[in-house]
Amino acid sequence: MENPDAYRAGKDLVEVEWRQNHRNYYSSFSLRFYQENDMPLLTGWFPSQSGGDEIRESQTDAFSNPIPWQLTWVQWFALQNVLAESDLPAYRKPSSDSYDEVDSEIRIVWRTDDGDEAQTLSGSYAEALEALVLGIAEEAYAASKLETEQREVRETAELVEIYWEQNASFARDCFSFLLDERTLPSRAEKQMLFSYRYQDGDGKPIFRKNAAVEPEKAQAYFSSIGQELRALELPVYPGACPDGVVDSYLAATWQDSGEVFTNNYCGEGAQSIFHLLAAFAEETEAGIFSRPAPDGGWKCPECGMPNGSSVFCAECGIRRPAEE
Repeated sequence: MENPDAYRAGKDLVEVEWRQNHRNYYSSFSLRFYQENDMPLLTGWFPSQSGGDEIRESQTDAFSNPIPWQLTWVQWFALQNVLAESDLPAYRKPSSDSYDEVDSEIRIVWRTDDGDEAQTLSGSYAEALEALVLGIAEEAYAASKLETEQREVRETAELVEIYWEQNASFARDCFSFLLDERTLPSRAEKQMLFSYRYQDGDGKPIFRKNAAVEPEKAQAYFSSIGQELRALELPVYPGACPDGVVDSYLAATWQDSGEVFTNNYCGEGAQSIFHLLAAFAEETEAGIFSRPAPDGGWKCPECGMPNGSSVFCAECGIRRPAEE
């Protein structure tokens, strides 16, 4: 998406994080605005702007990843242009013996013709900017609560992300899967990552977080899962979920002609999709354990996990055996 006012700013907003601590808790907030998969997003917490003492807070999935609120490009560009035109002072940490001074830190990353440029500014006296930021956050929060209907998934739509979390009375019926493309803090480039927690056919718990998988393999499973989702015509979550002891939330993100949208389904009864995800998890597990140990590393004699220089196995915790 191209910024219609980019010629005025001369730079494009990449990310902004604003953390404010105040002696009045309801004047405090922590918000992060960023882009992912060409979509403007927001995570964090802030006090309700529509009255009352409620604190709005973005949730996390079963793997402790934040579930962001989606922004519109109008909101993103409004924030970008106000930030670009603001003349805020550099951030200064309040002294430890100060009890009434606001600690308000704004970290901004811009993209310019010369590369990325970072700023750390003070938001202590940025009342207009604060009103804009909290207003955008309230709008994004309210919009997230209105997603009660599924969008039409045309044949041209491609599945690009799936998150499924199911809670039930029996452990064997509980599981979580997340397959998506993200950037980890340890690496600059995007990766296709697979996280899963479930019990295999023998009742053995299987857990893995952010396992890197080959994009081609992930795409093949996305295609098969997408076909199943179209065929099953699952009800919307939570409004039309069947009554029972299972809480099954399945979020599928689709891309169609450059537009990205997420449908929330009730996953109870989607056994065929579970089998596909479990099969990919088994394939991923087999690939992890088949890797050779790195130079100076060791292969666990108990579970077969290849380890680096660590003393204990990352998989089962057994101590590295003494070298003969």
